[in-house]
Amino acid sequence: FTARSLLSASSFQNALERMTRSPQASGFNYTLCDLASKDVVNVEVVGDQHNIHPVETALFHTNHYVYLDGINQLISPCSQARYNRGIELLKTSPTPSTENVKKILLDEQDPNHPIRRSTSDPAGTATLATLIYDVNQERLEIVNPANPEEKPLRAIQQMAQS
Repeated sequence: FTARSLLSASSFQNALERMTRSPQASGFNYTLCDLASKDVVNVEVVGDQHNIHPVETALFHTNHYVYLDGINQLISPCSQARYNRGIELLKTSPTPSTENVKKILLDEQDPNHPIRRSTSDPAGTATLATLIYDVNQERLEIVNPANPEEKPLRAIQQMAQS
């Protein structure tokens, strides 16, 4: 219900308050952007714990807690491998750009645990969509993971500010 309540948030601060309200019934990871200030934070929440991590340039996150300490969690080999590969690519990538971020999100170097998983993925899972947010340009690009070289499925420029 937290994600649904975010649609009613009146401000960046109000959205943070909604995300970090205790207790939470389950755990989630959110990335929140304030288009006015260009602030970006990654918020991990579970139960009565949360962590707000400011994002300076780029962030790579998979299906496990990265910043919350003391959480008893099982990290799948696939999530760990994709996370490690994403961090490696971020460290070796030049300044983040839409094209560099797209290369990371569509990476398939590891045949067993690629970042972009196709329908032939050994685990039987697939990437349904890849969304790239450029906060500075106020642009959201939706990439077709089945054919990433084609024109974006949708690009939204000048996102609404409230």
